[in-house]
Amino acid sequence: MHTFNLPLTRAQSPRNHSPKKPQPNKIQQNPTQFEFSLPHFHTPLPTTSKTPAQNKPTNPSQLPITKRTHGQPTQTPFSREFPTFRSTPTRASAKRTHRAPLAQFHPLSRKANIFEPAPTLQVLFSPRKPTNLRPLGNRNMRPHQLGLCFASLIFAAICFAADGPDKTARPAGPFGIPNEEATAKATRLIKQTFAQEYFSATTLPQRAALAQRLLKEAQETPDDAPVRYVLLCEARDLGAKSADVFTACRAIELLSQLYGVAPGEMTVTALSAASHVAITPQNLEALTRSALAAADQAISRDEYELATRLAAIGEAAAIKTQKIVLITESQDKQKEISWAAKEFASAKAALETLTTKPEDPTAKAAAGRFKCLVKNDWEHGLPLLLECSDSSFKLLAEKDQAAATAGPKEQAEIGDQWWELGNQYLQRARFACQCRAVYWYRKAAPKLAGIPKTIAEKRIDESDLLSLRALHLERGLAGEVFDDAKFGKSFDHRTDGPIDFEWPHNSREGLPKESFSIRWAGQLRAPATGKYTLLIQVNEGAKIYIDDKLVLEELKGTQKRKPTTATIKLNEGMHPIRIEFWDTGGLAKIRLLWQTPGGKAEEVIPARAFVH
Repeated sequence: MHTFNLPLTRAQSPRNHSPKKPQPNKIQQNPTQFEFSLPHFHTPLPTTSKTPAQNKPTNPSQLPITKRTHGQPTQTPFSREFPTFRSTPTRASAKRTHRAPLAQFHPLSRKANIFEPAPTLQVLFSPRKPTNLRPLGNRNMRPHQLGLCFASLIFAAICFAADGPDKTARPAGPFGIPNEEATAKATRLIKQTFAQEYFSATTLPQRAALAQRLLKEAQETPDDAPVRYVLLCEARDLGAKSADVFTACRAIELLSQLYGVAPGEMTVTALSAASHVAITPQNLEALTRSALAAADQAISRDEYELATRLAAIGEAAAIKTQKIVLITESQDKQKEISWAAKEFASAKAALETLTTKPEDPTAKAAAGRFKCLVKNDWEHGLPLLLECSDSSFKLLAEKDQAAATAGPKEQAEIGDQWWELGNQYLQRARFACQCRAVYWYRKAAPKLAGIPKTIAEKRIDESDLLSLRALHLERGLAGEVFDDAKFGKSFDHRTDGPIDFEWPHNSREGLPKESFSIRWAGQLRAPATGKYTLLIQVNEGAKIYIDDKLVLEELKGTQKRKPTTATIKLNEGMHPIRIEFWDTGGLAKIRLLWQTPGGKAEEVIPARAFVH
């Protein structure tokens, strides 16, 4: 808390023409300090303290990050260190110190966590030395002195408000791994709360169900970081041990997002554990696709050794499925990783060369190819290819630059040339070239006609399928059928596009004859950002979860003629969706519709909007 000394003097008395000098108040020996905490990220956080324009703080990104070794002591991982504000007034001024910690987070393992302390950033502010003022109650006080007094008081109040901790503006994460004491306490709480579930989870389906339960609990526990962390770890481990790779990978994704944990080694460990228990064709296929998708993510992070290990896990699972398509994809992925690693090494050397020789055309060719074909970063890659030594890439880059002001015919032609170039490469580079081609097809298609328009539209749709395949996704939702209405005993698996079914009592091909339930899971692709109206017609009951939140529910839709509706806001892109439907006998029906932003009428959600 700041202390502002505003000494007030007495009015000069006619009896004493030598007034006393104002004596400052005694300085507090232990000034009050306000502390609050900021999390540590890979990159420094900007400071948010309010400082006058004449005293701007140094740019935090210019400060060096201190390196530490494993043998040095570390801070408490979840201690929430905060910038400290001190007020130590002096006789002439009040000085404020803002110390903003900058740190770098190194997630090592589940039990290890290092926070690197950074240098202290000092922001000093010295208010003007207060003017001698007369008491407020003195009738001899002059107007300009009264104004100075009020201005000083208002200034002090503003500084105090600026220094107070803002408890409402707290970051959402990642916060760092909780310390061992908090983790142990949370583990005991969870083991006690779910003691019966842990005891009865003896089979793979029961462990998978418990993993999904714990994952759901973690997503519904946003305020208790240690408990949520342990729930996610338990969901990850149980999912891996039960071959439920979707739950395990989802838990790892949330651990990375919320706690800053590196997903690479954790994913390798989880998928390796799942490979020992995955027996059914469905589990083996899911393991293969998850491993190849994780390998792609490792390539994006330039972790090629991890990508190689993940691709090997995927290939081993693919061989067990005896599906030629999966085996071929796994082998191609390993070739692709080897190619990307070589391109990375060449680009790294080229970028070092460009620091000393900025106009080197050979270095620009290597760096430009890596950015465009491996990273799919055309914004930064094309300028390098415009001045590179590779004549074929240079010519395409020049045509691409000219197409910005050309007509639809020229735009479609450059799209064709990028598309043909992509056919010479494996999946990652082929997908990058097709993305650039589709960029020009989308611009040209509305103004094209005839065969060129048809080719452009078909290639846009083909690129969409390829983009799903690059993410190891397929159109439709993966469904699991159960032999009762309570999602108990698994009966069969299926893949469905639009959710629009009606099963009479005497005609249920591929379904149990009496009561049954189906759980569909996958991703919902929102074509645009805005408000969506969801509608569902069921006989008998259903629940719909989007982004792991219950958005629509109809427990007894037998007697209802009108559909049950809900309005939600979705951003453009993919959103996890889960649909649970059950029927206890008689006519079974489920129909899922939506009305998109700007749409004039509701329609059955098309198959292209679902992927899994």
